[in-house]
Amino acid sequence: MTATASLSTVTLGTVDGALLASFLLDQKNGATNTMASTVPWTVAITSGPGKISMGGRILSAKSVTESVATTGVDGYQAAGTAKSAYLISDGAAGTTVITFTAGGVLIGTRTISIVGAPTAYVFGTPTKSVIGVGASETASVAITGADALGTTTGAASVYAFSSDTSVATVNATQASTVVITGVKSGSATITVGMLRLSQPQRSQRPWQSRLARSQLRLLRSA
Repeated sequence: MTATASLSTVTLGTVDGALLASFLLDQKNGATNTMASTVPWTVAITSGPGKISMGGRILSAKSVTESVATTGVDGYQAAGTAKSAYLISDGAAGTTVITFTAGGVLIGTRTISIVGAPTAYVFGTPTKSVIGVGASETASVAITGADALGTTTGAASVYAFSSDTSVATVNATQASTVVITGVKSGSATITVGMLRLSQPQRSQRPWQSRLARSQLRLLRSA
């Protein structure tokens, strides 16, 4: 049994019914690499989110065994007949363990992490916690995302704003690294999110509240 890709993580895989991964299933005799005929595959999720589908994708379930009713074929085909299995999203994120069995024999296991959309943003370590004043006086900090389970979703391209632009300004464009420039002595809180700063105040308030965990009291200009 071989996977069509070297796959350990599926990102943004929480759209119900979305295809997350596919697997190529090929039965061979260990001694001669030939078999008179194949036997039915059973592909099952033993833990974690997701559903399995095979062949013609007639059925999606936690466990699917080849049959005319579930895949369109009975599983007894000529030697060398390759099959396909699919991991389908059920809308949840987490770690999924899949087993592949043929004729009652466990052939292989795959573990895949299904990562959801970011629901929070995490600040890395800033290059400086105190900076001077002036155009050349900057600090930067990388932003990563995390899904509802706290699993990192990698670098997050976000918008940033400063609580006091008379003290500190931030880059105006969406980016995964926020650059802060000191303007005058004082302190400012940097907040990040996915809405543009030019949107009306009524849209900014829930955004600031929703992303309260994604604030960094970073800057104290000297």
